[in-house]
Amino acid sequence: MNACGKRWAVVAAQFVVACFWLCGSALAQDTSSPAGRWYVLAGNQRMTFRFEQQGANYLGARLDEQDKPVEQFDNVAWNAGTRTLEFRRTNGNTWQWYRGRIVEGTLNMRYASSTSSSNKPTDWLAYKWHVTGWNHEYLTPALAPQVFDIQVAQTGLRARLRIDRSTTSSSGFEGRLKVYAVYESCDEMLEEDFAIERWNGTTLRFTVKGQTYDGTVSGRTISGTLQQTGVPVYQWRGARAEVLGYGFAGKTNEERARWQARMRKQLYHLALSGNPQPLTSEARETRNQMPPLLGVPDKKRDDNAQAYPQTYSLTELAFRWTLPNPNGGAPLERLGHGYLAKPTTGVRDGGRGKAKYPLALVVNGHTGSAWQAFDPSSPLFWYGDAFARQGYIVLAVDISHRPKQDRIRYGAVKSEVLGYDGGYEQGDDPAHGNVVKPSLKPNLPPVAQDAPLYTDWEEDGERAWDAMRALDYALARPDVDAARVVVAGLSMGGEISSYIAALDPRVTVGISAGFSPDLNVLKYNFSHGCWNWSYADIREYLDASDLFALVAPRPMIIETGKLDPIYACSPALFAGDKQVARRARAAYGADSRYLLHYLHNDAHYFRVGDLNAPEAWLRIPSRSAPSGLGDTTWQTDSATYSPNNWTLFRHLGVWFGFRYLQ
Repeated sequence: MNACGKRWAVVAAQFVVACFWLCGSALAQDTSSPAGRWYVLAGNQRMTFRFEQQGANYLGARLDEQDKPVEQFDNVAWNAGTRTLEFRRTNGNTWQWYRGRIVEGTLNMRYASSTSSSNKPTDWLAYKWHVTGWNHEYLTPALAPQVFDIQVAQTGLRARLRIDRSTTSSSGFEGRLKVYAVYESCDEMLEEDFAIERWNGTTLRFTVKGQTYDGTVSGRTISGTLQQTGVPVYQWRGARAEVLGYGFAGKTNEERARWQARMRKQLYHLALSGNPQPLTSEARETRNQMPPLLGVPDKKRDDNAQAYPQTYSLTELAFRWTLPNPNGGAPLERLGHGYLAKPTTGVRDGGRGKAKYPLALVVNGHTGSAWQAFDPSSPLFWYGDAFARQGYIVLAVDISHRPKQDRIRYGAVKSEVLGYDGGYEQGDDPAHGNVVKPSLKPNLPPVAQDAPLYTDWEEDGERAWDAMRALDYALARPDVDAARVVVAGLSMGGEISSYIAALDPRVTVGISAGFSPDLNVLKYNFSHGCWNWSYADIREYLDASDLFALVAPRPMIIETGKLDPIYACSPALFAGDKQVARRARAAYGADSRYLLHYLHNDAHYFRVGDLNAPEAWLRIPSRSAPSGLGDTTWQTDSATYSPNNWTLFRHLGVWFGFRYLQ
């Protein structure tokens, strides 16, 4: 590409980004404000704040567990135009100055401590401590859906209790109960469906497997007794969770669209620092017109690679983006790296007259890289090569980890918010360019304490943002068909693919392989902790099913290996994934055929289903829901079938209108 062409690509990419996000932000007006109770998390300390409007001003206070004021705030200032909130707390001889933003009932703030009651800190370095939270009144407008994370005393059972509306229950509500741990040890059990006898937002009563739960709600918490044969046996308690979630009862198309628009704003706010537009975007070709990588296709590959030659060339790309500095200083800089494969043959369209290529955006998992995506012999991340052989333009983007000095770890036990501290000190595949990526934060002094605290981004937010900005570049190319875009990844790559498909409606089809976990199980199953958030407990806001629900009604393929122990600790290793897919399917409603749960016979692996054998085709569970309340056998039923006798590529080809693809 010549200099003029490169400049056009940069300008076009910036225009696409600006139009897309600005148009999206106008979908609905944010009516949330400081008014109401806020359940916040500062480090691993939970508190309750309350703000009340009096005329043009607001009063604020911290509440105790009985919702009684124990501390008054002053200097409260709310700017509805910029959605910024500021106030001051007094803590003995220390004063804390808070400032941050409210978006759709979610709070993301920083605070500074001062020993002076009159001097508000002006140095941005002083504002390093984070507070996140949610507004109870704004995010609990109805009785359902609601989710509680509960624990039964004396037994240590930890479980998710889900409540949603029902058209068959006499009370109008149904529930689901899933035990996922005992004390601090993973102990996954099957999910139980049950009718709710009483639920009015304050009192709850239901019976599961002969045990009756009575509970009373107070704010974000619930507590009560568990009875057997009418005799109270245990005490149980819990707290609200998945407060942004979709629920499992389904919605109308209009309700779903409103939920999706709001949820994306909330995720941008909590995980992507508002999803800022780049000030500048640069994609530089460091090497171009390279031949495909050589190598014998890994023996476990099931894409019939020998039948599809490597008729494509490779270009190595270096990305550079600048972003607005939230503190008003020099712009932030973000670097990216990847490879682009372009077919050396013309567009194959089966006579349909298409002049542009479909696009596959692929991302790697742990220890992988964009380079490995095109290595035919890669044992895990070969799917970039597979898409390129099928006639796609393929953009592979490096997904990595932060350096150790940019990581946060809270708490010593799993019941607290955890970050991670080990591994990937040089990156995931530094030999091929996938090095560590510092967090997005302003330049710090040479000797800066608490460096991890100075970013407003969650790590998965940074990863998804990188890939979406690389997608800007790809969609600005004149040879890419913007109506046919698939994002795909395995493991951590499946995780990030889920975020990308959820957050960016420009994606036509999402593929998440080896990532459809129950996040509660994931927390206790010795997984690498980089999926968790640093400044909030992600499980308090959403579950993996909510990411998939954000994709609806666009097609989504979830790949699960029946023998994948990475995200499960149950003998029925795929049961949790079936539960997640079932909840996500509620968002598809009549379009449920566009959510395919590809349940294959392998473990933690990306599958295509092209081995010239019927049993290798893309297969889905024969049973994906219970036959009625109390039926759990559907979760352990391993029977599958192929809905069309198609491979993964054939499904994509039909959805994209390229029926020649096999």
